[in-house]
Amino acid sequence: MESYHIVKDATELRKLIDENPDLPIAVMVGSDAASEDYSYTYCTFVRAAVDEILDCDPGFDNDGYVFNDRDDFKEKLQSWMEDQDEYSGLSDAEFDAALEAEAAKFEPHWKKCICIRADN
Repeated sequence: MESYHIVKDATELRKLIDENPDLPIAVMVGSDAASEDYSYTYCTFVRAAVDEILDCDPGFDNDGYVFNDRDDFKEKLQSWMEDQDEYSGLSDAEFDAALEAEAAKFEPHWKKCICIRADN
Protein backbone atom coordinates (compact mmCIF):
# COMPACT_ATOMS: atom_id res chain seq x y z
CA MET A 1 0.00 0.00 0.00
CA GLU A 2 1.17 3.50 -0.77
CA SER A 3 1.90 5.86 2.12
CA TYR A 4 0.06 9.17 2.49
CA HIS A 5 3.36 10.77 3.65
CA ILE A 6 1.59 12.73 6.40
CA VAL A 7 3.61 11.51 9.39
CA LYS A 8 6.59 13.87 9.69
CA ASP A 9 9.82 13.87 11.68
CA ALA A 10 9.42 16.43 14.49
CA THR A 11 13.15 16.89 15.18
CA GLU A 12 13.24 20.40 13.70
CA LEU A 13 10.13 21.50 15.60
CA ARG A 14 11.39 20.04 18.89
CA LYS A 15 14.70 21.84 18.41
CA LEU A 16 12.95 25.16 17.77
CA ILE A 17 10.81 24.71 20.88
CA ASP A 18 13.84 23.71 22.98
CA GLU A 19 15.79 26.76 21.74
CA ASN A 20 12.81 29.12 22.10
CA PRO A 21 10.67 27.78 24.97
CA ASP A 22 8.94 31.13 25.58
CA LEU A 23 7.79 31.68 22.00
CA PRO A 24 4.17 31.07 21.07
CA ILE A 25 3.27 28.95 18.07
CA ALA A 26 1.39 30.12 14.97
CA VAL A 27 0.15 27.77 12.24
CA MET A 28 -0.16 28.82 8.61
CA VAL A 29 -2.01 26.51 6.25
CA GLY A 30 -1.68 26.80 2.49
CA SER A 31 -4.55 27.01 0.05
CA ASP A 32 -4.01 23.45 -1.19
CA ALA A 33 -4.79 22.14 2.30
CA ALA A 34 -8.30 23.61 2.31
CA SER A 35 -11.01 21.09 1.58
CA GLU A 36 -14.73 21.52 1.07
CA ASP A 37 -15.31 17.88 1.96
CA TYR A 38 -13.62 17.74 5.38
CA SER A 39 -13.36 20.04 8.39
CA TYR A 40 -9.68 19.18 8.94
CA THR A 41 -6.99 18.05 6.52
CA TYR A 42 -3.71 16.26 7.20
CA CYS A 43 -0.88 17.94 5.33
CA THR A 44 2.04 16.38 3.49
CA PHE A 45 4.20 19.54 3.49
CA VAL A 46 5.15 20.66 7.02
CA ARG A 47 7.92 23.13 7.93
CA ALA A 48 8.69 25.10 11.09
CA ALA A 49 10.78 28.22 11.62
CA VAL A 50 11.08 31.16 13.96
CA ASP A 51 9.23 34.05 12.37
CA GLU A 52 7.74 37.40 13.26
CA ILE A 53 4.17 38.33 12.42
CA LEU A 54 2.04 41.43 12.76
CA ASP A 55 -0.63 40.11 15.10
CA CYS A 56 -3.34 42.73 14.50
CA ASP A 57 -5.60 44.17 11.84
CA PRO A 58 -3.69 47.18 10.47
CA GLY A 59 -6.94 48.91 9.60
CA PHE A 60 -6.26 49.45 5.91
CA ASP A 61 -7.30 47.37 2.94
CA ASN A 62 -5.10 44.30 3.34
CA ASP A 63 -7.71 41.57 2.62
CA GLY A 64 -6.99 39.82 5.93
CA TYR A 65 -3.34 39.31 5.03
CA VAL A 66 -1.08 38.69 8.03
CA PHE A 67 2.26 40.40 7.52
CA ASN A 68 5.46 38.54 8.37
CA ASP A 69 7.84 41.01 6.75
CA ARG A 70 8.28 44.53 8.10
CA ASP A 71 9.38 45.92 4.72
CA ASP A 72 6.29 44.50 2.98
CA PHE A 73 4.12 45.96 5.72
CA LYS A 74 5.75 49.37 5.43
CA GLU A 75 5.34 49.35 1.63
CA LYS A 76 1.63 48.52 1.94
CA LEU A 77 1.20 51.16 4.66
CA GLN A 78 2.98 53.74 2.51
CA SER A 79 0.80 52.90 -0.49
CA TRP A 80 -2.33 53.25 1.63
CA MET A 81 -1.18 56.55 3.15
CA GLU A 82 -0.42 57.97 -0.31
CA ASP A 83 -4.13 57.55 -1.14
CA GLN A 84 -5.32 59.38 1.99
CA ASP A 85 -6.23 63.07 1.76
CA GLU A 86 -4.66 63.90 5.13
CA TYR A 87 -1.18 63.12 3.76
CA SER A 88 -1.57 64.64 0.28
CA GLY A 89 -0.14 68.10 1.05
CA LEU A 90 2.95 66.89 2.89
CA SER A 91 6.49 67.34 1.64
CA ASP A 92 8.53 64.18 1.10
CA ALA A 93 10.28 64.67 4.44
CA GLU A 94 6.98 65.27 6.26
CA PHE A 95 5.42 62.23 4.60
CA ASP A 96 8.41 60.06 5.55
CA ALA A 97 8.12 61.24 9.16
CA ALA A 98 4.38 60.52 9.16
CA LEU A 99 5.05 57.05 7.72
CA GLU A 100 7.61 56.31 10.43
CA ALA A 101 5.20 57.54 13.13
CA GLU A 102 2.35 55.43 11.75
CA ALA A 103 4.57 52.32 11.44
CA ALA A 104 5.77 52.82 15.03
CA LYS A 105 2.17 52.47 16.27
CA PHE A 106 2.29 48.82 15.17
CA GLU A 107 5.56 47.98 16.91
CA PRO A 108 3.90 46.36 19.98
CA HIS A 109 1.93 44.07 17.66
CA TRP A 110 4.94 42.45 15.98
CA LYS A 111 5.19 39.02 17.64
CA LYS A 112 8.07 36.63 17.37
CA CYS A 113 6.80 33.05 17.19
CA ILE A 114 7.47 29.56 15.97
CA CYS A 115 5.55 29.38 12.71
CA ILE A 116 4.45 26.00 11.43
CA ARG A 117 3.65 26.04 7.70
CA ALA A 118 1.55 23.21 6.34
CA ASP A 119 0.08 22.45 2.94
CA ASN A 120 -0.56 19.58 0.56
